[in-house]
Amino acid sequence: MIKRKLATVSVLGILPVAVFLIASKPAGTEPSPPRAERVLAMCIYPRLIPPPTPQDFYDAVSLTYDAGARGAILHYNWKELEPAPGKYTLEKAADELNYLGNTRGFEIQFTVAVVDTASRQMPPDLLRLPYNSPEVKQRFRKLLDVLKPHLNQHMKYFAVGNELDTYFGEHPDEWSIYKDFYEDALAYLHSNFPWVKVSAGVTFDGTTGRHAAKVADLNAASDVYVMTYYPVNGEFVARRPTAPLTDFPRMIASTKGRPIVLREVGFPTSPILNGSEEKQAEFIGHVFEAWKGANGRIPFLSYFALHDLSEQICSNMLGYYNAPPSAIKMKEFLCSLGLRKADGTPKLGWKAFVEDAKANGFPQ
Repeated sequence: MIKRKLATVSVLGILPVAVFLIASKPAGTEPSPPRAERVLAMCIYPRLIPPPTPQDFYDAVSLTYDAGARGAILHYNWKELEPAPGKYTLEKAADELNYLGNTRGFEIQFTVAVVDTASRQMPPDLLRLPYNSPEVKQRFRKLLDVLKPHLNQHMKYFAVGNELDTYFGEHPDEWSIYKDFYEDALAYLHSNFPWVKVSAGVTFDGTTGRHAAKVADLNAASDVYVMTYYPVNGEFVARRPTAPLTDFPRMIASTKGRPIVLREVGFPTSPILNGSEEKQAEFIGHVFEAWKGANGRIPFLSYFALHDLSEQICSNMLGYYNAPPSAIKMKEFLCSLGLRKADGTPKLGWKAFVEDAKANGFPQ
């Protein structure tokens, strides 16, 4: 049986492609209008079969924009941005922030994963140090300093870590150490980026399950709760498509008045997981219904994802999450969350997303 800690995996941090766009503006691109109360967003991956061209990336952004989305998710592991002490690789992050924010006008939820779901993602020379050591704190502040020229006003939400409860549930002695580090990072972000709302990224299950008290303590000083939401059990088998109607009220109650940023919302279509295109489409309708009923408590919701991932990427991801090659259900989950197939063919969920977004007045 796959361990429960893998049941809420986020896939944003490990893909070889996301929206690796050049900063120039394609002909005919228009920036979005000013922001409204709720922002619909998308995890914008292009079709991956055959291998995408630069135009495929632009087309994926346009598909998302034309469907009414005005938000996007960007996720980088710390060690990606700083692979060696003081050596930074920021080109892709800078291009994405510039294109999606400045050119297309998307609101952006940006994550730097110090910890990502199942593992620490710090620069290799820091891995043996506790999170709250002076050197780790100082290096993270320095990373924020070098990112600062690229973190424009379109970056609305910043998460320090992703699905932290999944990792710390397996490393319970590290909760308080990470909290010390996180609150130092949060104070530095507030000082240097006063418009940004900050969170320690968690899962929906983390806010309502056995680690709820630890999650609440970790986010005691946060501006918002940034979280992921997949209604599946510990073996990735989908619950009923109506789950948002009961889960969203529980989510809202658990955060005690803080706004909620849903950085990933998804439902698998694999029949092995009790999923299907029809169920995914139904789920999307209930997401919009539950979101509307949240009375403004969820200002930002991002669907995962525009396209399915390729078979090879899903296989590679099993290793990232320390799952055995035989973890078929996990692989089916990772490979069936898209609203469109990996070759670009629309699923029923894509039609539902477009129609429900329009019916709910997006873009607002």
